[in-house]
Amino acid sequence: MVGFKWSQIEPQDGQFDFTEIDKMLSLGKRHNKGVIVCFFSYDQNPRAPATPGWLYDRGVQKITFPGGGVSKGDLISVPKSWQEAYLREYEKFIRKVGQRYDGESAVWYVVPGFGHIGNINAQPSQGGAPAFLKEGWSPTVWKDFCLRVVKSYQTGFPRTPLIAKSAPILLRERTREYYRKEADEILMELAKVGVSAISLGLDPDINSLRENNVLKRLAQLSPYALSGEIRVGVGDDWPLWLPEQRRGRQKFLSGRDEQGLARELLYAFGGVEGLPKSNISIMHVLHPEIDVSHPDRGSEQNKEVYRLLEATRKRLREEDPIAKLSKGN
Repeated sequence: MVGFKWSQIEPQDGQFDFTEIDKMLSLGKRHNKGVIVCFFSYDQNPRAPATPGWLYDRGVQKITFPGGGVSKGDLISVPKSWQEAYLREYEKFIRKVGQRYDGESAVWYVVPGFGHIGNINAQPSQGGAPAFLKEGWSPTVWKDFCLRVVKSYQTGFPRTPLIAKSAPILLRERTREYYRKEADEILMELAKVGVSAISLGLDPDINSLRENNVLKRLAQLSPYALSGEIRVGVGDDWPLWLPEQRRGRQKFLSGRDEQGLARELLYAFGGVEGLPKSNISIMHVLHPEIDVSHPDRGSEQNKEVYRLLEATRKRLREEDPIAKLSKGN
């Protein structure tokens, strides 16, 4: 799964640079791998933002606030993406990339670019929530925005399936429980129109999983997964496993060791410890897990991480609802 910034692809209005996308697709073909691509329009990088600067010259409003993550509290600006001026320009962009990549064999899925780094969640930082609400953001406004974006992608990519990534929050507003319920409702609306889903938030702490309803929100999609209309997957926006020197940097990463990975991969399928069955057929993992489990790593390979991921791949194949349907089960 590879994300591409709008500013990277269209640095100037109407001037496109597809170099990096073509490199990644060529690499995938060379190694017989599919690529999932995401075209996103904003993030929290104040020095190399995903939003092309020229967009604001087209009448798109800025929302400015102290960012989180890589911005480390610096002021960042993101577009008011539910505004008509933004949607008009973004839909032009979608049509252009669709003309070039729809039906491309190396592209397995396209992730519609909704909010922060393309995910369904609108803004993960504490400073972003009051700024978005002040500008008129609401769950209803955001749902309508997401459905319109999907419609634009389905028009621009009629031959390529779509998959959405979603953290279990829409906006970091604690008094509204982060709009978790509304985030789940949007996933359901997208499933109804054939959009697959990856739920972020997988955790080695079962209490955290329950609090965030990570498996419950996938269980609601089970009828669509079991009928073969969509696929569902699970993972996190943080690695599921980390080398020891990185685990102590943030408290919530302390359990991302081999034992924690084993619990996460077990919980992901549900049906244990009171967790609902998820009916997943996709596991979303990041670079650290992939890197240390690669057979070519030699002495640097972590054999336990490799074993756990191989067992998970085997189980995904065995329990894949779409594969079962094709066999008539």
